[in-house]
Amino acid sequence: MPRNLTDFTFFYNAPLQNFNDTIHFQSNKERDRYFLNDGHFPTFTFETPFNFVRDRLELNVHIEYGHCAGINYGTFLSEFEPDTRYYFYVMRYEYVNDHTTKFYLQIDTLMTFTQGTVIEDNATTVHIDRQHLPNDYYHYFLNGLRNNDDVLKQDNKLYRLTKFEPFNSSYVLWQSSADLTVKFGTKKDPNLESSHGSIYDRITSPVDLYLCDYKDFNNIMKKLSKFPWITQNFQKIQMIPKKFFDTSDIVEVETEEDIGTIYTLKDSGTSNNWELEELETSIDELGALIGFDVEEHKHLIRNEYITLELYNYDGQALYIDAGYIPLKRGLRFNSRSIIGYYNEVRVYPEHYKSDENENVIRNGYDDIVIDKGAYLNEVITFDNFTKLPILIDTAVLGQAQNSNQRALNESRLITNRAKNLVDPTSSAKSKFFDATSILSNLNPTQLFSKINEDYEFYRDQQAEFKDMALSPNTLTPSESGNSFNIANGMNGLTLKIGMPTYSSWVKIIKYYNMFGYSINEQYASVLPIDSMSVCNYLKFDGYFQIPGIDNALMEQMRSLFEIGVRFWKNDGSDNPLLQDVTKNKRVK
Repeated sequence: MPRNLTDFTFFYNAPLQNFNDTIHFQSNKERDRYFLNDGHFPTFTFETPFNFVRDRLELNVHIEYGHCAGINYGTFLSEFEPDTRYYFYVMRYEYVNDHTTKFYLQIDTLMTFTQGTVIEDNATTVHIDRQHLPNDYYHYFLNGLRNNDDVLKQDNKLYRLTKFEPFNSSYVLWQSSADLTVKFGTKKDPNLESSHGSIYDRITSPVDLYLCDYKDFNNIMKKLSKFPWITQNFQKIQMIPKKFFDTSDIVEVETEEDIGTIYTLKDSGTSNNWELEELETSIDELGALIGFDVEEHKHLIRNEYITLELYNYDGQALYIDAGYIPLKRGLRFNSRSIIGYYNEVRVYPEHYKSDENENVIRNGYDDIVIDKGAYLNEVITFDNFTKLPILIDTAVLGQAQNSNQRALNESRLITNRAKNLVDPTSSAKSKFFDATSILSNLNPTQLFSKINEDYEFYRDQQAEFKDMALSPNTLTPSESGNSFNIANGMNGLTLKIGMPTYSSWVKIIKYYNMFGYSINEQYASVLPIDSMSVCNYLKFDGYFQIPGIDNALMEQMRSLFEIGVRFWKNDGSDNPLLQDVTKNKRVK
């Protein structure tokens, strides 16, 4: 009865030294040519085949023990299974006699059974823990890759880039219950007309809004200082950055008094909602800071690696999770504001934490009412503006406030009544009353007494004015607000971007290039294991069966995949496992 014989070939110093790193070939034919025909390794073959029982995996070989050093891998083809060439590890060998050495073998199930598309064809309903991804699947999973917990913790982050959106210039904005367009009169004859009010930012008020360039404010207030009965009606005098205003709403005010150039806000106007262009940061810009191909490593644009911190240096900070920055738009900031009667501006990152398919809410004018993403839930708010004081001349104000009563008392004096008799502008009724009052006192002594009373009245009045002049001027309330920022030239918003050092990035990129990406997908199919230029990693569990493999070898293979397997691409070299993993890129 004929025996089923087996042909063995042993290899010296083959690169395959552990079960979890293997070379992947497009076919068994390519695999066999690499090991048997291309001359990559020294070989040891036998003139006659062996009567070998595969299950025992032990083989007595007619070779001297001293000639065995370096033998670590091999292949055999059995007449019993002529369609399957097996590859195996030499686990160890031991001395038998001077001419015989015993070899202990372990079947390399990966090399033997997984060439070409065998794995992706048969592992179709498994739980995938990690794997490298082809291009289309990489972009499909990208949002998840940027926000999962698969990170290498880094403690040596440094700030790499700082951006600044300055608020270089300001308007002084105030409210007034007095109309500033009319004549103000004098302290002897003051005139005060009430404001007409307006609507701005959909807020209505009976007081008027006025503003001027901050450089002109002191000069305007100096001119207005002689009209304290006007300035006492000013409220909420604040310095507001010019960027917060819609310039088309600013209208110059025509005044009858020479008080300088002042403006108002157009009735029924709306304040400016503006984009902070200086803070815009694209994904490509972040990728350039990393120093590697951003298309290949977009999954690194995430919070644990990149920090983005927005400051106003007024006690507020907004920490941006890089994993939620839109890939197409990058990082942009917009604002929503209310200016005029109430001053508040909120700055928010556009489309932050938003799915591309999320809709915006618009009004009937096609204006965005509610933007995508977190919108105003994550903002920096500007509402702490510098509140400026003004001086109120108490003496002049006192005189002006008593001007009517003082005029009435003066008109009752005998000297003023006498003047009224010859005043052509006085009414006949007034002249008759004054003449009667004077002529009723014909006694010279009494007349002299009346004149003396007039003299004392003016002396008392002069003393009163002098006392008023000595009264301290009133200073309206003020608040520092953001004065520190203004004084130090840092009024605005600052974006600081931090990330690991270059050497740390190299380690991080090696990690993903070596171990793929955390997918954690149930009932999934294994994706092609030749999608990368250098190596593909695959780790999964679950039942799958390759036809033609016995249960013991199949169980061994399943165990290997549960631990994780790295498939190195055949680059034609003696040791494909030495390829530079930093150059591992998607090729499909």
